[in-house]
Amino acid sequence: MRKLPFSLKNQIVSNFGLKNYTAADSLRNALYDLYRNESLPDGIDEFFNYDFFKIDSLNIWGYEWFEELPSDRFSSSFTKIVYYVYSTDDEGNDKDQLYRLHVLMYHGNSDKFDYVLTKRLETATNEISGTLWCYTYKDKIDLEKLKMDVMKVINGELNPCLSEKE
Repeated sequence: MRKLPFSLKNQIVSNFGLKNYTAADSLRNALYDLYRNESLPDGIDEFFNYDFFKIDSLNIWGYEWFEELPSDRFSSSFTKIVYYVYSTDDEGNDKDQLYRLHVLMYHGNSDKFDYVLTKRLETATNEISGTLWCYTYKDKIDLEKLKMDVMKVINGELNPCLSEKE
């Protein structure tokens, strides 16, 4: 039973990579059921890797947190999904984290969206972030659309929309 969640996670990544989104979603639901039943072992009990892909010499990893969107939008900061973008070494392994793309809870009231994509970059002394208002999502995030948006941002095909989209 302890290996099942890790097997489900690996199957989710595989199906997502093959664009079998229906199968991946079914497996995600099974993983969420284990989470709700408090049946997940350490290492996968708070979040899980659901996506991996490459663009040129970059490795991109998508992680999803189990916690649900809080009803009080002003209670805390909340990230549902993070895509980590890494440079690679000569063998294709992760080298340096270049930046992260967070699907962050919107701290306001909007019928149009619940989350907004932000880009975060850590420097030696601080963290720089910017909100990409063109990329917004409802509570049930369309992961296929999100992946396409992430690919656009990584490829530099973005319009940052620097003001709120209402």
